[in-house]
Amino acid sequence: MKHDHRWLEQWQNVVAGKKVLELGSGDGRDSRILADNVASLVACDLNVDSLAAAKSVDGRIQYMAVDHAMPLPFVNREFEVVIASLTLHYFKWSKTVEIIDEIFRVLNPGGALICRVNSRQDVNYGATGHRELEPGLYDVDGRFKRFFNQADIHQLFANKWLLSKLEHKTIDRYVKPKTIWEFNVIRTE
Repeated sequence: MKHDHRWLEQWQNVVAGKKVLELGSGDGRDSRILADNVASLVACDLNVDSLAAAKSVDGRIQYMAVDHAMPLPFVNREFEVVIASLTLHYFKWSKTVEIIDEIFRVLNPGGALICRVNSRQDVNYGATGHRELEPGLYDVDGRFKRFFNQADIHQLFANKWLLSKLEHKTIDRYVKPKTIWEFNVIRTE
């Protein structure tokens, strides 16, 4: 097993017993780990086929097809924790800000966003050698991919959030090493 498949272990104290929303759940790998420790879990992904496959493995999780680039189909302050692992870096800056505002809306005050995004040092997966569309956003084989630096993360969460942990990492989730930012921010209002 790759070490990155255990990345959520360090966040167990944040998610334990909480109502959790997972954005970009994919095949449900992280969802199944989360489900063992949370009060409830709504796992969302754009890919309906991935959701169907994940649902067939674990019925404890509520799976939903959701495009998180659109307004989220949840009421204000519905969740205590939102997980967004490697799923918020496909958008123009203005859309990224809108998505973060939506996450803020569905989180309780004091709620946590646990997030992982591409680093500008992620040379194996598109941070170099592609056409830059706006600062940090590249056209990688016809798809938008954003790469963040530390200042971007501070700017994105400057208002209404408290950055409680920020770590630059290289992970082994894929064939080649991938460089990311992993962080936890708390909704302050």
